[in-house]
Amino acid sequence: MRRLLIFLVFVCVCLAIYPADAAKNAQKGKRFQANTTQQEVVEEEKTNSHKKISKKSIFGCGEDHPIRVAGFVTNAPFGWVNVIPAKGMNPEQYVNGGFSYDLFEQIVTDAGLKIQNVGYTSYQEAMRDLRRGKIDVVAGGYFDYHMLGSGVNLMFPSYFTNPIIPLFLKGKEKEVRSWDDLKGLKGVVRQEENIYSLIFNQLPKDIEIKQVSGSKKAFTMLLKGEADYILTSLYAGESEVRRYKLISDIYFSPQALVSPELFFVFSSHSDCPRIKKKLEPILRKLKENKDAYQKAFIEYIDEWGLRFQNSKGLKQELYEEEQKITAPVESVDQEDNTIASDSSDIESDQSDKSDQSHTADKKVSSENEVTKPSSNQNAKTNVKKTNESKEEKSNHPLTPAERIRNL
Repeated sequence: MRRLLIFLVFVCVCLAIYPADAAKNAQKGKRFQANTTQQEVVEEEKTNSHKKISKKSIFGCGEDHPIRVAGFVTNAPFGWVNVIPAKGMNPEQYVNGGFSYDLFEQIVTDAGLKIQNVGYTSYQEAMRDLRRGKIDVVAGGYFDYHMLGSGVNLMFPSYFTNPIIPLFLKGKEKEVRSWDDLKGLKGVVRQEENIYSLIFNQLPKDIEIKQVSGSKKAFTMLLKGEADYILTSLYAGESEVRRYKLISDIYFSPQALVSPELFFVFSSHSDCPRIKKKLEPILRKLKENKDAYQKAFIEYIDEWGLRFQNSKGLKQELYEEEQKITAPVESVDQEDNTIASDSSDIESDQSDKSDQSHTADKKVSSENEVTKPSSNQNAKTNVKKTNESKEEKSNHPLTPAERIRNL
Protein backbone atom coordinates (compact mmCIF):
# COMPACT_ATOMS: atom_id res chain seq x y z
CA MET A 1 0.00 0.00 0.00
CA ARG A 2 2.82 2.33 0.90
CA ARG A 3 4.56 1.67 -2.42
CA LEU A 4 1.33 2.39 -4.26
CA LEU A 5 0.95 5.72 -2.47
CA ILE A 6 4.55 6.66 -3.27
CA PHE A 7 3.98 5.76 -6.92
CA LEU A 8 0.81 7.89 -7.12
CA VAL A 9 2.60 10.87 -5.56
CA PHE A 10 5.41 10.47 -8.09
CA VAL A 11 2.95 10.44 -11.00
CA CYS A 12 1.19 13.59 -9.74
CA VAL A 13 4.52 15.43 -9.42
CA CYS A 14 5.48 14.46 -12.98
CA LEU A 15 2.16 15.67 -14.34
CA ALA A 16 2.57 19.00 -12.55
CA ILE A 17 6.10 19.54 -13.84
CA TYR A 18 5.52 18.59 -17.49
CA PRO A 19 3.47 21.63 -18.61
CA ALA A 20 5.83 24.02 -16.87
CA ASP A 21 8.77 22.39 -18.64
CA ALA A 22 6.90 22.52 -21.92
CA ALA A 23 6.28 26.24 -21.52
CA LYS A 24 9.91 26.80 -20.57
CA ASN A 25 11.25 24.72 -23.46
CA ALA A 26 9.05 26.64 -25.86
CA GLN A 27 11.22 29.67 -25.17
CA LYS A 28 14.55 27.89 -25.50
CA GLY A 29 16.79 28.28 -28.51
CA LYS A 30 19.00 31.11 -29.66
CA ARG A 31 18.16 34.35 -27.94
CA PHE A 32 16.54 37.04 -30.06
CA GLN A 33 16.25 34.67 -33.02
CA ALA A 34 13.42 32.77 -34.64
CA ASN A 35 12.67 29.31 -33.29
CA THR A 36 10.46 27.42 -35.74
CA THR A 37 7.90 25.25 -33.99
CA GLN A 38 4.75 23.37 -34.87
CA GLN A 39 2.97 24.52 -31.71
CA GLU A 40 -0.59 25.69 -31.92
CA VAL A 41 -1.04 29.46 -31.75
CA VAL A 42 -3.91 31.71 -30.70
CA GLU A 43 -5.71 32.54 -33.97
CA GLU A 44 -8.15 35.21 -32.79
CA GLU A 45 -8.12 37.22 -29.60
CA LYS A 46 -10.62 36.20 -26.94
CA THR A 47 -11.33 37.30 -23.41
CA ASN A 48 -10.26 34.96 -20.66
CA SER A 49 -12.18 35.97 -17.55
CA HIS A 50 -10.79 33.00 -15.59
CA LYS A 51 -7.22 34.35 -15.73
CA LYS A 52 -6.20 35.28 -12.20
CA ILE A 53 -3.03 37.22 -11.53
CA SER A 54 -2.49 38.64 -8.07
CA LYS A 55 -0.49 41.75 -7.29
CA LYS A 56 2.97 41.25 -5.87
CA SER A 57 5.26 43.50 -3.89
CA ILE A 58 5.90 46.80 -5.65
CA PHE A 59 9.58 46.61 -4.77
CA GLY A 60 12.44 44.54 -6.16
CA CYS A 61 11.32 44.38 -9.79
CA GLY A 62 13.52 41.98 -11.73
CA GLU A 63 15.49 41.09 -8.61
CA ASP A 64 13.27 39.94 -5.74
CA HIS A 65 10.57 38.95 -8.22
CA PRO A 66 10.69 38.56 -12.01
CA ILE A 67 9.34 41.21 -14.37
CA ARG A 68 5.89 39.94 -15.46
CA VAL A 69 5.68 40.51 -19.22
CA ALA A 70 2.82 40.14 -21.70
CA GLY A 71 2.81 40.98 -25.41
CA PHE A 72 0.94 40.95 -28.69
CA VAL A 73 -1.42 37.99 -29.08
CA THR A 74 -2.02 37.64 -32.84
CA ASN A 75 0.26 40.20 -34.48
CA ALA A 76 3.13 38.35 -36.15
CA PRO A 77 6.03 38.98 -36.55
CA PHE A 78 5.91 41.33 -33.56
CA GLY A 79 4.13 38.90 -31.29
CA TRP A 80 2.00 35.79 -31.03
CA VAL A 81 0.96 33.41 -28.28
CA ASN A 82 1.82 29.71 -28.34
CA VAL A 83 -0.67 27.31 -26.77
CA ILE A 84 0.61 24.62 -24.39
CA PRO A 85 -2.12 21.94 -24.26
CA ALA A 86 -3.68 20.92 -20.95
CA LYS A 87 -1.96 17.97 -19.32
CA GLY A 88 -3.32 16.02 -16.39
CA MET A 89 -4.63 18.40 -13.76
CA ASN A 90 -2.87 21.38 -15.32
CA PRO A 91 -4.90 23.72 -17.54
CA GLU A 92 -3.99 25.00 -20.99
CA GLN A 93 -1.14 27.51 -20.88
CA TYR A 94 -0.26 30.48 -23.06
CA VAL A 95 3.31 31.53 -23.85
CA ASN A 96 4.44 34.73 -25.59
CA GLY A 97 6.51 34.42 -28.74
CA GLY A 98 7.69 36.74 -31.50
CA PHE A 99 10.19 39.53 -32.04
CA SER A 100 8.96 42.01 -29.41
CA TYR A 101 8.89 39.66 -26.44
CA ASP A 102 12.16 37.96 -27.37
CA LEU A 103 13.88 41.31 -27.79
CA PHE A 104 12.71 42.49 -24.37
CA GLU A 105 13.75 39.16 -22.83
CA GLN A 106 17.25 39.59 -24.22
CA ILE A 107 17.53 43.13 -22.88
CA VAL A 108 16.34 42.06 -19.43
CA THR A 109 18.71 39.06 -19.39
CA ASP A 110 21.65 41.22 -20.48
CA ALA A 111 20.84 43.55 -17.59
CA GLY A 112 21.08 40.62 -15.17
CA LEU A 113 17.39 40.70 -14.24
CA LYS A 114 14.68 38.04 -14.08
CA ILE A 115 11.66 37.83 -16.36
CA GLN A 116 8.36 35.92 -16.32
CA ASN A 117 6.47 35.08 -19.53
CA VAL A 118 2.76 35.87 -18.98
CA GLY A 119 0.73 34.93 -22.06
CA TYR A 120 -2.74 36.35 -22.67
CA THR A 121 -5.44 35.57 -25.21
CA SER A 122 -6.47 39.23 -25.43
CA TYR A 123 -4.22 42.26 -25.85
CA GLN A 124 -6.91 44.48 -24.31
CA GLU A 125 -6.96 42.30 -21.19
CA ALA A 126 -3.18 42.49 -20.96
CA MET A 127 -3.33 46.30 -21.13
CA ARG A 128 -6.10 46.35 -18.51
CA ASP A 129 -4.00 44.25 -16.11
CA LEU A 130 -0.98 46.47 -16.84
CA ARG A 131 -2.95 49.55 -15.80
CA ARG A 132 -4.00 47.72 -12.61
CA GLY A 133 -0.46 46.64 -11.78
CA LYS A 134 -1.13 42.91 -12.15
CA ILE A 135 1.64 42.68 -14.75
CA ASP A 136 4.68 44.91 -15.15
CA VAL A 137 5.31 45.28 -18.91
CA VAL A 138 3.54 44.82 -22.23
CA ALA A 139 6.13 44.20 -24.93
CA GLY A 140 4.64 46.35 -27.63
CA GLY A 141 2.44 49.42 -27.81
CA TYR A 142 2.04 52.65 -29.76
CA PHE A 143 2.11 56.17 -28.34
CA ASP A 144 -1.68 56.16 -28.37
CA TYR A 145 -3.57 57.46 -25.35
CA HIS A 146 -6.81 55.77 -26.46
CA MET A 147 -5.12 52.38 -26.18
CA LEU A 148 -2.68 53.05 -23.33
CA GLY A 149 -4.91 54.96 -20.92
CA SER A 150 -3.55 56.05 -17.55
CA GLY A 151 -1.27 54.23 -15.13
CA VAL A 152 1.38 53.34 -17.71
CA ASN A 153 4.54 54.86 -19.14
CA LEU A 154 6.77 54.14 -22.12
CA MET A 155 10.41 53.12 -22.33
CA PHE A 156 12.47 55.24 -24.74
CA PRO A 157 13.73 54.89 -27.37
CA SER A 158 11.15 53.02 -29.42
CA TYR A 159 12.28 49.57 -30.51
CA PHE A 160 10.77 49.62 -34.01
CA THR A 161 9.27 51.86 -36.70
CA ASN A 162 6.23 50.19 -38.28
CA PRO A 163 5.13 51.49 -41.73
CA ILE A 164 1.41 51.12 -42.44
CA ILE A 165 0.40 50.44 -46.07
CA PRO A 166 -2.60 49.18 -48.07
CA LEU A 167 -2.51 45.71 -49.66
CA PHE A 168 -4.46 45.04 -52.87
CA LEU A 169 -5.18 42.02 -55.01
CA LYS A 170 -2.83 42.04 -57.98
CA GLY A 171 -4.68 43.39 -60.98
CA LYS A 172 -6.83 45.62 -58.75
CA GLU A 173 -4.08 47.73 -57.23
CA LYS A 174 -4.25 51.49 -57.08
CA GLU A 175 -1.59 54.13 -56.69
CA VAL A 176 -1.87 55.38 -53.10
CA ARG A 177 0.15 58.36 -51.90
CA SER A 178 -2.27 59.78 -49.34
CA TRP A 179 -5.47 58.87 -47.49
CA ASP A 180 -7.48 60.68 -50.17
CA ASP A 181 -6.46 58.04 -52.71
CA LEU A 182 -8.51 55.48 -50.76
CA LYS A 183 -11.79 57.36 -51.18
CA GLY A 184 -14.53 55.28 -52.74
CA LEU A 185 -12.84 52.00 -51.78
CA LYS A 186 -13.83 49.49 -49.11
CA GLY A 187 -11.04 48.78 -46.66
CA VAL A 188 -10.48 46.47 -43.71
CA VAL A 189 -8.06 46.73 -40.80
CA ARG A 190 -7.30 44.04 -38.24
CA GLN A 191 -8.29 44.89 -34.67
CA GLU A 192 -5.30 43.03 -33.24
CA GLU A 193 -2.81 45.34 -34.97
CA ASN A 194 -4.11 48.27 -32.86
CA ILE A 195 -3.57 50.82 -35.63
CA TYR A 196 -7.13 52.05 -36.25
CA SER A 197 -7.23 54.43 -33.28
CA LEU A 198 -3.87 55.84 -34.43
CA ILE A 199 -5.16 56.83 -37.86
CA PHE A 200 -8.82 57.57 -37.10
CA ASN A 201 -8.35 61.34 -36.78
CA GLN A 202 -6.32 61.47 -40.01
CA LEU A 203 -8.96 59.83 -42.18
CA PRO A 204 -11.21 61.87 -44.48
CA LYS A 205 -14.85 61.51 -43.47
CA ASP A 206 -15.87 59.57 -46.58
CA ILE A 207 -13.26 56.79 -46.25
CA GLU A 208 -14.78 53.40 -45.42
CA ILE A 209 -12.61 51.13 -43.24
CA LYS A 210 -14.07 48.20 -41.31
CA GLN A 211 -12.35 46.60 -38.32
CA VAL A 212 -12.26 42.79 -38.31
CA SER A 213 -10.78 40.19 -35.97
CA GLY A 214 -8.20 37.76 -37.36
CA SER A 215 -5.94 37.83 -40.41
CA LYS A 216 -7.84 34.99 -42.06
CA LYS A 217 -11.04 37.03 -41.98
CA ALA A 218 -9.31 40.06 -43.49
CA PHE A 219 -7.65 38.16 -46.35
CA THR A 220 -10.83 36.17 -47.03
CA MET A 221 -12.74 39.43 -47.47
CA LEU A 222 -10.06 40.66 -49.88
CA LEU A 223 -10.13 37.45 -51.95
CA LYS A 224 -13.93 37.41 -52.12
CA GLY A 225 -14.19 41.04 -53.17
CA GLU A 226 -15.84 42.13 -49.92
CA ALA A 227 -12.93 44.54 -49.42
CA ASP A 228 -10.76 46.43 -51.92
CA TYR A 229 -7.72 46.64 -49.67
CA ILE A 230 -6.30 45.68 -46.27
CA LEU A 231 -4.69 48.44 -44.24
CA THR A 232 -1.87 46.77 -42.35
CA SER A 233 1.70 46.90 -41.17
CA LEU A 234 4.11 46.13 -43.99
CA TYR A 235 5.69 43.40 -41.87
CA ALA A 236 2.45 41.90 -40.55
CA GLY A 237 1.18 41.85 -44.13
CA GLU A 238 4.32 40.10 -45.33
CA SER A 239 4.03 37.50 -42.57
CA GLU A 240 0.38 36.68 -43.28
CA VAL A 241 0.84 36.61 -47.07
CA ARG A 242 3.51 33.98 -46.58
CA ARG A 243 1.34 32.04 -44.15
CA TYR A 244 -1.62 31.92 -46.55
CA LYS A 245 0.55 31.29 -49.63
CA LEU A 246 -0.61 34.41 -51.43
CA ILE A 247 2.83 35.69 -52.43
CA SER A 248 1.97 36.04 -56.13
CA ASP A 249 -1.57 37.34 -55.47
CA ILE A 250 -1.00 40.40 -53.28
CA TYR A 251 0.24 43.86 -54.26
CA PHE A 252 2.14 45.80 -51.58
CA SER A 253 1.72 49.56 -51.90
CA PRO A 254 5.25 51.02 -52.01
CA GLN A 255 4.53 54.13 -49.92
CA ALA A 256 3.73 54.16 -46.20
CA LEU A 257 0.76 56.30 -45.20
CA VAL A 258 1.97 56.54 -41.60
CA SER A 259 4.91 55.01 -39.70
CA PRO A 260 4.19 54.82 -35.95
CA GLU A 261 6.80 53.81 -33.38
CA LEU A 262 6.50 50.73 -31.17
CA PHE A 263 7.52 50.96 -27.50
CA PHE A 264 7.83 48.75 -24.43
CA VAL A 265 5.04 49.81 -22.05
CA PHE A 266 5.57 49.76 -18.25
CA SER A 267 3.02 49.81 -15.45
CA SER A 268 3.24 52.76 -13.06
CA HIS A 269 2.01 50.64 -10.13
CA SER A 270 5.36 49.10 -9.19
CA ASP A 271 9.01 50.06 -9.06
CA CYS A 272 9.64 48.47 -12.50
CA PRO A 273 9.93 51.85 -14.29
CA ARG A 274 13.14 52.45 -12.33
CA ILE A 275 14.88 49.60 -14.22
CA LYS A 276 14.41 51.45 -17.53
CA LYS A 277 17.69 53.26 -16.88
CA LYS A 278 19.40 49.83 -17.02
CA LEU A 279 17.50 48.62 -20.08
CA GLU A 280 17.55 51.70 -22.31
CA PRO A 281 21.33 51.70 -23.00
CA ILE A 282 21.18 48.01 -23.93
CA LEU A 283 18.36 48.65 -26.42
CA ARG A 284 20.22 51.62 -27.93
CA LYS A 285 23.32 49.50 -28.42
CA LEU A 286 21.36 46.73 -30.13
CA LYS A 287 19.74 49.23 -32.50
CA GLU A 288 23.11 50.73 -33.43
CA ASN A 289 23.96 47.57 -35.38
CA LYS A 290 21.20 48.12 -37.94
CA ASP A 291 22.09 45.18 -40.18
CA ALA A 292 22.06 42.62 -37.37
CA TYR A 293 18.92 44.14 -35.89
CA GLN A 294 17.09 43.97 -39.22
CA LYS A 295 18.34 40.45 -39.93
CA ALA A 296 17.07 39.22 -36.56
CA PHE A 297 13.68 40.81 -37.22
CA ILE A 298 13.34 39.30 -40.71
CA GLU A 299 13.94 35.84 -39.25
CA TYR A 300 10.61 36.16 -37.43
CA ILE A 301 8.82 36.85 -40.71
CA ASP A 302 10.45 33.75 -42.15
CA GLU A 303 9.51 31.72 -39.09
CA TRP A 304 5.86 32.66 -39.30
CA GLY A 305 5.69 31.49 -42.90
CA LEU A 306 7.66 28.30 -42.25
CA ARG A 307 5.54 27.14 -39.34
CA PHE A 308 2.56 26.96 -41.74
CA GLN A 309 4.44 25.50 -44.68
CA ASN A 310 2.48 22.23 -44.53
CA SER A 311 -0.89 23.96 -44.28
CA LYS A 312 -3.19 24.61 -47.21
CA GLY A 313 -3.12 28.00 -48.87
CA LEU A 314 -6.08 30.26 -48.18
CA LYS A 315 -7.28 30.18 -51.80
CA GLN A 316 -7.34 26.39 -51.70
CA GLU A 317 -9.22 26.40 -48.38
CA LEU A 318 -11.87 28.77 -49.73
CA TYR A 319 -12.21 26.81 -52.96
CA GLU A 320 -12.72 23.53 -51.10
CA GLU A 321 -15.29 25.15 -48.79
CA GLU A 322 -17.21 26.44 -51.79
CA GLN A 323 -17.07 23.02 -53.44
CA LYS A 324 -18.68 21.45 -50.36
CA ILE A 325 -21.49 24.00 -50.45
CA THR A 326 -22.17 23.72 -54.18
CA ALA A 327 -21.62 19.94 -54.53
CA PRO A 328 -25.31 18.90 -53.94
CA VAL A 329 -26.67 21.22 -56.63
CA GLU A 330 -23.93 21.36 -59.23
CA SER A 331 -22.28 18.79 -61.44
CA VAL A 332 -19.11 17.23 -60.11
CA ASP A 333 -17.56 17.59 -63.55
CA GLN A 334 -17.99 21.37 -63.61
CA GLU A 335 -14.50 22.90 -63.68
CA ASP A 336 -15.11 26.62 -63.34
CA ASN A 337 -16.14 26.89 -59.68
CA THR A 338 -13.99 29.65 -58.17
CA ILE A 339 -13.89 32.19 -55.38
CA ALA A 340 -15.20 35.51 -56.67
CA SER A 341 -12.99 38.54 -56.09
CA ASP A 342 -14.54 40.96 -58.56
CA SER A 343 -15.87 40.84 -62.13
CA SER A 344 -12.99 38.53 -63.03
CA ASP A 345 -12.65 35.55 -60.68
CA ILE A 346 -9.55 34.35 -58.85
CA GLU A 347 -8.02 31.34 -60.53
CA SER A 348 -9.16 27.94 -59.29
CA ASP A 349 -6.60 25.80 -57.52
CA GLN A 350 -8.36 22.55 -58.57
CA SER A 351 -6.24 21.55 -61.54
CA ASP A 352 -2.88 22.09 -59.90
CA LYS A 353 -3.56 22.14 -56.16
CA SER A 354 -1.00 19.48 -55.26
CA ASP A 355 1.85 20.82 -57.37
CA GLN A 356 1.04 24.41 -56.53
CA SER A 357 0.94 23.80 -52.79
CA HIS A 358 4.43 22.25 -52.91
CA THR A 359 5.66 25.17 -54.99
CA ALA A 360 4.13 27.67 -52.61
CA ASP A 361 5.82 25.95 -49.65
CA LYS A 362 9.19 26.33 -51.34
CA LYS A 363 8.48 30.02 -51.94
CA VAL A 364 7.67 30.55 -48.28
CA SER A 365 10.81 28.82 -47.06
CA SER A 366 13.18 30.98 -49.09
CA GLU A 367 13.58 34.66 -48.29
CA ASN A 368 15.33 35.50 -51.55
CA GLU A 369 13.20 33.48 -53.96
CA VAL A 370 11.24 35.56 -56.48
CA THR A 371 8.32 34.46 -58.68
CA LYS A 372 7.15 35.94 -61.96
CA PRO A 373 3.82 37.76 -62.28
CA SER A 374 1.37 36.49 -64.88
CA SER A 375 0.81 38.58 -68.00
CA ASN A 376 -2.92 38.98 -67.38
CA GLN A 377 -2.22 40.40 -63.93
CA ASN A 378 0.06 43.05 -65.44
CA ALA A 379 -2.52 43.81 -68.10
CA LYS A 380 -5.20 44.56 -65.53
CA THR A 381 -3.17 47.00 -63.40
CA ASN A 382 -4.76 50.39 -62.73
CA VAL A 383 -1.47 52.15 -61.94
CA LYS A 384 -0.69 55.06 -64.22
CA LYS A 385 1.59 54.18 -67.12
CA THR A 386 4.13 56.80 -66.08
CA ASN A 387 4.64 54.91 -62.81
CA GLU A 388 4.04 51.37 -64.06
CA SER A 389 7.64 50.27 -64.50
CA LYS A 390 8.64 51.78 -61.15
CA GLU A 391 5.73 50.15 -59.28
CA GLU A 392 6.31 46.79 -60.95
CA LYS A 393 9.95 46.79 -59.94
CA SER A 394 9.14 47.87 -56.38
CA ASN A 395 6.39 45.37 -55.74
CA HIS A 396 6.92 42.10 -57.45
CA PRO A 397 7.16 39.85 -54.87
CA LEU A 398 10.03 41.15 -52.84
CA THR A 399 11.75 39.72 -49.84
CA PRO A 400 11.12 41.45 -46.50
CA ALA A 401 14.61 42.92 -46.64
CA GLU A 402 13.93 44.44 -50.05
CA ARG A 403 10.61 45.88 -48.91
CA ILE A 404 12.28 47.43 -45.86
CA ARG A 405 14.99 49.03 -47.99
CA ASN A 406 12.42 50.40 -50.45
CA LEU A 407 10.56 52.16 -47.65
